[in-house]
Order: sequence, then C-alpha cells, then structure tokens
Amino acid sequence: PRAASRRTFGGRGILPCDRSVRAGTTRPTRSVYCDATRHAPMKIAILSHYFAPEPGATGARLLELSREWVHAGHSVRVLTCFPNHPTGIVPPEYRHKLTQHEILEGADVFRSMIYVTPGGSGSLRRLIGQMTFIVSSLMLSAPRVGAIDVAIGSSPTLFSAVAACLFSM
Repeated sequence: PRAASRRTFGGRGILPCDRSVRAGTTRPTRSVYCDATRHAPMKIAILSHYFAPEPGATGARLLELSREWVHAGHSVRVLTCFPNHPTGIVPPEYRHKLTQHEILEGADVFRSMIYVTPGGSGSLRRLIGQMTFIVSSLMLSAPRVGAIDVAIGSSPTLFSAVAACLFSM
C-alpha cells in the first residue's frame, strides 16, 4: 500500500488521509477524506449563491461535497439563497420568507432572501441580485450558524467568496 502525503490546513491535517491503493490499480480503497475518528470533527460553512435543488454543476457539486463531509463526521452548514435559477422564479414553498432552515443530506442549509432576477435580465440587475447575497447571508443566516472552523465560498459568483471572507472574520 502507498500512503499519500498529509497536507495541512490551518495547522490541522485534513486532506488527503490514508489512501491505501489496491494492488494493480490507482483507485483508493476508501474515501480520500479523513474520518472524524482519526481527526477532530470540523464545523464547515459553505457560502454559495447556488445550492440544491437548483439545477447545475455548482449545486450538485456542493451537495456531494457536503454529503461526503457529513459522512466523515464533520458538521456542514450551508448559507445560500432561495432557489430561483435559471428562471428567476422562487418556488412556492420558499416564497414570502426572510429565511428558512432545512436539512439536506445531513447538512444544515440556511436559506435567505435575495433580490431575484429572471434569466435574461440586464447585467446591472443580476449584479444587484448577486450583491444582495452578501448582505442577506451575513445578516440573516450567519448569526444562526454559530462558530465554524472552515468557510468555503463557491463560484460562479465572486460575491460568494467575498461573503465567505467576511463571514470568517
């Protein structure tokens, strides 16, 4: 078996962890993520404009990552807005609310309202909609999340990264 090097993040080893490889293959025999029994469980916050159930790569990727981290024993909290992409229409179960908390695949999802822009809106309106994510996620959802160890801001909007930087301070 081949052992991978251990990287550190903030002084703590997180990824990868014990990647034993089957003879004759390059595939790990188990998850590349450390399980919480070997390392202290972390409190991970994901800030993203897009998250499941919205269609697209961003929401699917973040749901898969959060599912894996929860499976490894970590606590995952997602700060996002109400689903509205790509139509700009918020589903009825999310309308007329400032915030909503739900659990998806073991992750705590904190949704907050934003200025919703329909697909095909001008660049300025979309920019305003994306900027309201910073304000709503930090003012409405962040106080409900509590202390965290890691903040992750996900693209495609730059403002998710800005919100993650501000949230981590």
